[in-house]
Amino acid sequence: MAPIVHAKADLKAAMRMSDRITIEMQLARTGKSSYELACKFTNQQGKITAETTTIHAVIDKNTSRPIRIPQEFEKVLREM
Repeated sequence: MAPIVHAKADLKAAMRMSDRITIEMQLARTGKSSYELACKFTNQQGKITAETTTIHAVIDKNTSRPIRIPQEFEKVLREM
């Protein structure tokens, strides 16, 4: 399990429900038991409308304690 333990969002421009938005997500950082994802939201005109980051902690599902990121999961993250 990897719940979000911190989230940040910066709105750069207004977005409406009817807007077509492209979202680019990339791995920003990995630690021993956490990782950070960064997202960039871009409208059809190419303008960045928002940027977000989320930090996820990898935890043991039985104890809810942090655990080291499993190698196979880290590989998937790095291929993003």
